[in-house]
Amino acid sequence: MTTNRRFLIIVGCAALLIIAYVSLYCVPGVHAVSALRKQKAVLAKKFGEIDRELEEQKRTSARNVFLKERLRTLQERFTDDNELSPFLEYLSTVAADTAIQVTQMTPLAEKEIEEYNVVEVPILISAKGSYHQLGHFINQLELGPRFTLVQELRISPDQKDIFLHHIEILVTMFIINEL
Repeated sequence: MTTNRRFLIIVGCAALLIIAYVSLYCVPGVHAVSALRKQKAVLAKKFGEIDRELEEQKRTSARNVFLKERLRTLQERFTDDNELSPFLEYLSTVAADTAIQVTQMTPLAEKEIEEYNVVEVPILISAKGSYHQLGHFINQLELGPRFTLVQELRISPDQKDIFLHHIEILVTMFIINEL
């Protein structure tokens, strides 16, 4: 056999071995890598969804903390004290602090709101004061220790003093019912 022929047989055998190696080991590996890439993409999508859910839970948790704090604050401002006189004294103190001249405070008929387990206690206040004093008075009521609501407000000029006004305010205090 000639050297060329022997060389060609060796090269052919080597080529066959390379083809066999590629077809038996490399090609299945390429398919496996492709499958792994697809699985990686699916897992990445699932991890993204989990991350979004965790972020939503964090936001919800933070909102829950805020709402619990707000509820606690509102509960502190509701009273379970059925005595009206401390609240009338409080209104008188706020009026004096804001220089509102109260001429009359009249508690009106209470109204029970069963849905919320509270009683509305409306109080009609007749007074004199300036716009600035009135604004300060209402602000102090809103910031006060009891949950109050200014439901009506009527202002008319005082004929004797252009800086003062006759004021009628309907303020409602809320009392929590006993269960």
